[in-house]
Amino acid sequence: MRMSDRDAGPAINARLEPLGRTALNIIYADKSEPQVAIKATGFWLDGEMYDHAAFAEDSSETFKREAIIYNALGPHEHILKSYGVAYLPAARGKESEPTAESEREAWALKLERAPNGNLRERILKGDALPMAQRLSMALNLADTLQYVHSRGVIWGDISTRNILLFENHHIKLSDFAGSSLRGVYPDLLFACEPRYWIPTTNPPSPERSIFEKELFSLGTGICEITEWALPYGELEIEELQEKLMRGEYPDLSEDNPAKHVIRGLWNLDYRSVQEVADALRKLTIMLVDGHLNVPLLAGVFLGATLFYVLANALKSPLRGLPGPWYTRFTHLVLKWHILTGNRVHYIHALHQRYGPVVRVAPGEVAVSDLEAFSKIHKIGSGFLKSSWYDGITPNREAGIFVMRDPHQHAARRKLFARAFSVSSLVTNWEPEIRQKAELAVSKIRDDAKAAGADIFKWWTLMATDVIAHLSFGESFRMLELGKQTPYIDAIQSSLLMSAIRSELSWIYPIFQYLPFQGLKDLMNADKIVFDHGSLAVRNMQSAGNGFNKANLFSQMLAASDSQEKTNLSTLSVQTEASNLIVAGSDTTAVTLTYLIWAVIKHPKLQAELEHEISELSDELTFEELKNAPLLNSVIEETLRLYGAAPGALPRVVPGKGLEVCSHYIPPGTVVSTQAFTLHRNENIFEDAQRFDGYRFMDKSKLTAAQKTALSPFGAGSRICIGLHLAWMELRLGAALFFRECRGARLGPDMTDEVMEMENQFLIAPKGHNGGIFAFKKLPNGRLELSDAAASHGEGGVYLDISRDGKTLSAANIDGSTVSIYPLTSGGRFGDVAHVFHYNLTQPGPGAGDSQEIANPHAAVFSPCGNIMVVPDRGADRVYIYQVHGTKHVELVRTMTLLPGTGPRHAVFSRVNQEKTLMFLVSELDNTINVFSFDYGSIGHDGKHPDLNETLRITHLQRASTLEDSSKRTKPTNVDLASELALSYDRRFLYVSNRNTESVDKLDTIAIYSLDVGADKPLQFLGLNSTYGKIPRHFSLSSDSRNQFVAVANQVTNDLFILKRDLKTGFLDGVAGNYSLGKLDLTTKVGPMAVIWD
Repeated sequence: MRMSDRDAGPAINARLEPLGRTALNIIYADKSEPQVAIKATGFWLDGEMYDHAAFAEDSSETFKREAIIYNALGPHEHILKSYGVAYLPAARGKESEPTAESEREAWALKLERAPNGNLRERILKGDALPMAQRLSMALNLADTLQYVHSRGVIWGDISTRNILLFENHHIKLSDFAGSSLRGVYPDLLFACEPRYWIPTTNPPSPERSIFEKELFSLGTGICEITEWALPYGELEIEELQEKLMRGEYPDLSEDNPAKHVIRGLWNLDYRSVQEVADALRKLTIMLVDGHLNVPLLAGVFLGATLFYVLANALKSPLRGLPGPWYTRFTHLVLKWHILTGNRVHYIHALHQRYGPVVRVAPGEVAVSDLEAFSKIHKIGSGFLKSSWYDGITPNREAGIFVMRDPHQHAARRKLFARAFSVSSLVTNWEPEIRQKAELAVSKIRDDAKAAGADIFKWWTLMATDVIAHLSFGESFRMLELGKQTPYIDAIQSSLLMSAIRSELSWIYPIFQYLPFQGLKDLMNADKIVFDHGSLAVRNMQSAGNGFNKANLFSQMLAASDSQEKTNLSTLSVQTEASNLIVAGSDTTAVTLTYLIWAVIKHPKLQAELEHEISELSDELTFEELKNAPLLNSVIEETLRLYGAAPGALPRVVPGKGLEVCSHYIPPGTVVSTQAFTLHRNENIFEDAQRFDGYRFMDKSKLTAAQKTALSPFGAGSRICIGLHLAWMELRLGAALFFRECRGARLGPDMTDEVMEMENQFLIAPKGHNGGIFAFKKLPNGRLELSDAAASHGEGGVYLDISRDGKTLSAANIDGSTVSIYPLTSGGRFGDVAHVFHYNLTQPGPGAGDSQEIANPHAAVFSPCGNIMVVPDRGADRVYIYQVHGTKHVELVRTMTLLPGTGPRHAVFSRVNQEKTLMFLVSELDNTINVFSFDYGSIGHDGKHPDLNETLRITHLQRASTLEDSSKRTKPTNVDLASELALSYDRRFLYVSNRNTESVDKLDTIAIYSLDVGADKPLQFLGLNSTYGKIPRHFSLSSDSRNQFVAVANQVTNDLFILKRDLKTGFLDGVAGNYSLGKLDLTTKVGPMAVIWD
C-alpha cells in the first residue's frame, strides 16, 4: 500500500501515528499506550510512505528474531525495553482480530518509546554537550556493548541512529534485527551503515571477523559522540570507501581526550570491549568540567610523592644500612637498570662496593651473605615470596611458580612432583625429548654447513616443542617448520610484561593510554598465552576418554586421590600449562646456547668433551649421560656462570627480623638474593669469573659452601619443579651437538659483546635476536667491523638510513619487528630507541607460509625524512609513521590492502615540499600501487605539520608487474614480485619478477615510464630478461646517470650487469656477468643482494 505524506495519517488505523523510520521499518506511536512504540515493516521514498500492509513477506520472522534477541539480552538500563511481537491491523481497516490471509502481514514489534529521538538527530542539531557528558555517553555505550557481548550477541549495527535518547541524555541501545545470537542466529543479517565500515573490500568482506568489525565500528561511534560531528560529513559511499582503503579515518581534535582510545579501536589494538570501557572510565575520572586538569593533577601527584619520599627516608629503619645515598629516597635507579636488562650487573656491582648487605631501594635490601642465604631459603623459614610475584600472573589464579601461601604451594607441588620426577620423565617422555633434540641438532648441522647456524633459535624451538608436548599433549612442530609461531612471540612478550608489571607496577596502567602498537601487543601477550592453555585442558580430558593426547596433567590426575583432584581445576590446568610454557622454553635454550659458546671458546675442552661423548653408545642413554663426568661438569659450570635465572629472589622478612653481618633488617622488609653474585664469589669459588669446564669433575672435592651457594634452580621448597626435565634436555642437547657437530667453530657474529647477558628476570644473550653490523671501508678496499647491535628480531631483511644520516631502521620478518636506532657521526649505533611489534589476528590467504605471521618486510624513510613506511607482507597492511628525530616515531596511519596483496618494498619520488609519491611493490599479487602523500602546508619556520592532522593519502594507480594491465594475480607462490628502484632522473621505474615454477624460463624486470604530474603516473613499457632465475634483488649503478643495472639471480647463482638505455629506459644487453658456481639445491642460498660501491 502506498500513500502520500498528505493523506498518510487518516489512512492508517486511528490509533497509530508515524514517528520515524529506520532503513526498512517505520516506527509508529500507539495513541492508546503513550509509552509504547510499534516497529513495522515499511519505508519512505520520495515523500511517500510504503507501509506495513504492502510487505507481507517474512515480516513475522524478522520481528520474532529481534524479540528473541531482546529477550536474550534481558533488562538493562541502557538497552531499549521490548514487549514482544504483536498483531498490527493493516492500514486498509480490517477487524481487530487477524484473518488467515492477513496474519503473515500483520506482525510488528512493540518497544519502549524514546521521547527525545536518536542521538544522531541530536548531534546534527549542533550545540554540543560538555565533553564530560559526551565521554560519559561513550563509556555507557562501551559498557553496554560489553554486556551485549557477554550475552552472546554481536550487535553488528553500531550507529548513533540506533542510540535513543531519554531524559537527561540517558541513552539506550536499540535495533537488534540483524544481530547475531550465539547458538541461535550465528550470522549477522546485514552490515552497519557505510560510514561505520571497517576498511576492506566493498561491501565488507568475510575476511574480517564480525568481532573486528564491531570494534572498528565502536571506534567510529565513540568518535561521533566525542567529536559531536557526523563522521566523514556528507560524503557518498564510494568516497567513503576510498578514504577507508587509504587509511583516512574521521578527523579527531587534538583536545579530544578519547583520541588514543578511538585510534586504538581503528587499529584493532583492543581485544575486548571491556578494555575499551576501562580506558574510557579512567578518562572520565581525570576530566574536570569536560577538560583534563593536567596542572592540578600533576601538582597534587608531585607534591604528595615528594612528601611521602622525604618522610619515608627520614624515618626508615633501613636508613643506616650500606648503600648509595639515593636508595634512601627512590627506587627509580634500580628500575632503570631493570628496564635496560642490567639488574644483576647493577646489584653485583653494589655488593662489590658496599659488601654483602646493600640497601637497593627504600624498602628493599640485597643480601649476598651465604649464611643469610641459607636462612632465607631454608624450608619452613617463614620468608615468604614478596608481592613482586603477584604481577607475574595478572588477574587470574596463581600458579605454582608464584603462589605465596606455603600450604597452597605444598599441595600443588605434591601434584607436580610425581609427573616431574626422574622416573616419570624417563618412562613417559624421554623418547619425545630425544626425538626433538635430535631434530634440533640436525637442523643446526644443516644450517652450519650452508651459511652458519643460529643455535639460540633452534634450542628455543626445541625446548618450546618439548614443554608444549608435555603441557598440552601435542607439539607446536616449530622444529619442523623452522620458525617460531606467533604464540611464541606472545610468550617472549609475556616475559617482558611480567617484569614490567612486577618491577614497574606504577607505570603499567599508563601503557594503555599510549598509542603505540608495540605496547598494545605486549599488553595482550598474557591473554594469548593464557587462552592457549585451554588446549591442555581439552587434551587432559580427551586422554581420559582413550585419545592419545596425554599430557603432564592427565598423568597428575591419574596418580591423584579424589581430594588432590579437587586442587586441579580446569582453570588451574590452563594457568599452569601457560606458566610451564613460559618457564620451560627460553630457560633451557639460553643455557644450551651459552654452553656451546663457552665450550667452543676452549678448543682443548671441546676436543675432550667430543672424545668423551664419542665413547658412549649410539643411543646416548639416560644413565650414560647421567654418569658422563666431563659433560655434567660442563653443564654445572654453565649453570654457575650462565644459568637462565640468576636474578633476584625477593622474600619478605618475617616477625622477628633478620640479623646479617651485624646489620638488623626489620620485619616486612623485602630481602633479595641473586645467584649471579653468589656464583661469582671468589671466597667460595676459586677464580670465580673464569669458565672452567673441569670445575665439577670430582663432586667429592666440593666444599659445603660451594654446594650451598650453587643455586641455578633456586633453593629450599621453592626450587624449580622442572630441574630434572632441564637436566635431561641439557644433557641430550649438548651430547648430540658435540657428537654430530664435531669441530664446530663460532660464527663471526657470535662475539663476546653479542653474548653479553641482559636480564629482566631470565637472562639471554644481548644479541639473541640477530644483529646489525656497521663496517668501515679501509683504504685497501677491505671492510672492517666497527660496531654491532642486537636487531631485536629474527630474520633481518631490510635496513634504511634517514636522509639526515641520524636514524637507522631495521626490519625483521621472522621476529615481526622493526627497530629504530640513532647513528653517531662516526657511524656507530646508539641504544635502540624503538622496537615496533606487529601481529596478525588470523592468517591471510597467501600461499604456503607467506601470511601465517606478520612480516614487516621493509622500513623505508621518505625523501623529506618525516615519514617512515613499513609494508607488512603477512598482514596486507602498510604502517605509516611520523618521524621527528630518532626518539619521536609515531604511527599515524594504517593502510589496509586487499587480502592476498603481500606488500613488500616501497620507494618514494618527491613532487614538491608538500607532496610525495610512494610506489609500493606487492609480492603476492604482483602489482605496483601508486599513492600520493600530501603532508599539508609547511610553516614559515620550515616546520612540518603534524601528520596526525594533515596527512592525506590518495590511491592513484594499480599496475601489474607481469603485463600491461591493472589486474592482480591470485597468491600462488609461483609468480612473486620482488625489488623495485627508480632511475636517478625519476623517469623510469624498474621491478623484478620471480617465477618459482618454470626452471627453463628466465625471469624478468618490468619497466615503466614515470610522469609524477599525471593522474596515473606509470606507463608499462615492457619486460627485460634478467638472464637468470629468482632475481631477489637488483640495484642501479651509483654513477650520476645509473648507466648499469646489477642483478643478483639467487637460483642460477650468478650476477649480471645490464646496460641501461638512458632515453628509452630499456636494458640494452649484457655488459658483464659472473657465475658463483653450482648452487647447493638443498639450501638454495645463492646471491641475495647486490650493491654498487
